[in-house]
Amino acid sequence: LPSTAVGDHVGIASVSGRFDYPNRLFHGIQAVWKNCMESGTDVKELIPEFFYMPDFLKNSNGFDLGTTSSGLVIGDVELPPWAKTAEEFIAINRLALESEYVSQNLHHWIDLIFGYKQRGPESVKACNTFYFLTYEGAVDYTTLDDPVRAEAVRTQIENFGQTPPQLLTTPHPQRNPPAFTIPISLEPNADLFSGIQGLVQQLPYNGAYHVYPMLSGNKLVTINGYGEYLIHTFKFNEESGTSKSIPFRFDIDNNYSSSSSLSYLAQEMRFYGKTRLLLSLKNITAGNRRLNVKFNLHEDSISGLPILVEDGSEIKAIIYKTWNNALQVSVLEGFETGSAMLPCTQSVDYPRQGAITCAQISGPWLACGTETGLVSVWRCTSQSGFDIVGSLRKLTRSVTSVIQGTEKLGENWVLPSDPNFVIDSHLSQIKCLAVNQIFDLLISVCARGTIAVHHLKDGKSTTTINHDGDATLSHLLISETSGNFVVYSKEKAEIYLYTITGILLGKSESNEDVSSMVLTKDGRFLLCASQNSIAVKTLPNLQTIYKLKETPTKITGLQWDPTERVLFAFLEDGKLVIYWNTKNKLFYL
Repeated sequence: LPSTAVGDHVGIASVSGRFDYPNRLFHGIQAVWKNCMESGTDVKELIPEFFYMPDFLKNSNGFDLGTTSSGLVIGDVELPPWAKTAEEFIAINRLALESEYVSQNLHHWIDLIFGYKQRGPESVKACNTFYFLTYEGAVDYTTLDDPVRAEAVRTQIENFGQTPPQLLTTPHPQRNPPAFTIPISLEPNADLFSGIQGLVQQLPYNGAYHVYPMLSGNKLVTINGYGEYLIHTFKFNEESGTSKSIPFRFDIDNNYSSSSSLSYLAQEMRFYGKTRLLLSLKNITAGNRRLNVKFNLHEDSISGLPILVEDGSEIKAIIYKTWNNALQVSVLEGFETGSAMLPCTQSVDYPRQGAITCAQISGPWLACGTETGLVSVWRCTSQSGFDIVGSLRKLTRSVTSVIQGTEKLGENWVLPSDPNFVIDSHLSQIKCLAVNQIFDLLISVCARGTIAVHHLKDGKSTTTINHDGDATLSHLLISETSGNFVVYSKEKAEIYLYTITGILLGKSESNEDVSSMVLTKDGRFLLCASQNSIAVKTLPNLQTIYKLKETPTKITGLQWDPTERVLFAFLEDGKLVIYWNTKNKLFYL
């Protein structure tokens, strides 16, 4: 049995409230493998933790688990020689699990566990037979007259376990082969990225902006620091013939007034062209003066940018950098030419103390941090009153605390009038947030350098990490495969990688200020932008293995397209660089 807090609880419960004998405790991978291969009575299975949770291999609480008859003191689980740490062991296991070899042979495992080889003559041929009490329905101990025998049967079932129900009586079909395979390398190297090229496009902005790739309708939205936005067409050319061909089509939205002065128009409050505005300009009640509420694209935390979600066929913007400190929702396609700004379709007052400084969304969960240290969490609903559960996966790789919709959220999406709960774990301004519905994670960073980890669904605290008053922590990202998270410190010029439980896996120095970071979906690489260069780092050791070709000017942000076939780098002078891999279908392999 595993020897962590969770594992210890299971171990105690399974042997009548005490730890099992040391000789029977799970203490080493090699010993268990040897027994399973040589003994017909030693049956083990790989629990899900083998593929995502290194903590279960460690006796972190220092429990006295005893000593075996051979004199071995039971502590952390002994690893095979090819894994130096529990984290490396789990990472390699996960790579193997997600390999194409496993995908093409998965049907054999289904046949053994749930299928036609579980029972009968086929199970005998496959050497897949077990003690009769392990099979479902073999005996009902509650009907036995002899209480001693009934207790013995119950104990046998409880401690040894049972086979699952047989679901199939015919062979399970093999999984269809993919359109292209992704080779797995345990030692990533620069060759994976050697075929990357970049295309530079000048967008109609003369300053910083942000990119939002959309799944629906081949759309790419860009928004600048004054709330002006454009909806471009971005579509992949599936029939791209040669490696030299550009694999996509990018048509710049022509719905703007000037190719060089959009921001100037906003500052001058001139609305005679086609410029589309969010809520960057608001009328002040007293008089005709206007208040220019900018989205702070030049701050370290790059706060204030709206969040975009795809609601059916509509793209909605959640805007929280407003003059009256309200959360406002608008439909991007709802702008009418000549209007002063985008009309608001919903407004939710935020009565808490302090202005909202940052926000993140994952699935139906929206989290907002404030300048007073509070974090409020909403569960979004539809107008019919039904909760939206698991209907929207979000990319959590944006340094700007902005999440792009990657699936349709559903029709008539709305924000509740009040948050589900409020967290008050911080004593200073919230600098950045990261949320992940899959891992039930809400991570917040405040100006005092405190990182707080909570459950997203109920706000319960799990871990707190203190960075000794470091007020420059930013660029918080959560890995979609492991739940590990990275954060950057400008003050110390270091990047940190932590586990969900707050264990520091590694750190890396950065010679230049990091302006943006993105993680790959498989959690193997971290891309960091500094000045006009992009470094590719491996995880968990955070070693730089490759640098992309330098951009013409400073990079202000990075963003993947939802399929990770291209990488967008947006520059401070309004240029957009689109990177793709000429050797492979995906950006990296």
